Amino acid sequence: MDTSHCLVLYKDQVHAHHPLYRQDVLQAAKERACREKKTTGKVISELARRALTALPVQEPEARYGFRPFGKRGGIVTNELIDTLREDDPY
Repeated sequence: MDTSHCLVLYKDQVHAHHPLYRQDVLQAAKERACREKKTTGKVISELARRALTALPVQEPEARYGFRPFGKRGGIVTNELIDTLREDDPY
């Protein structure tokens, strides 16, 4: 990613070693800030505000006596399913 248009000031607004932010999250926020031409702190604040004001996720409705699990994030791929099958002790 070309970050030549980003100011060094962006990096100094949220410290890279701050214990509140994981390095991968901070890096993603920095990249988004560069794309949107905003400060990293502003991007993190907007994301936090959006997450804190989001409507709660509804539990899936039970069907045929089975209550499905709620969403836990992440993408379920065939590779993940195969790995889980291989690791299953039963």
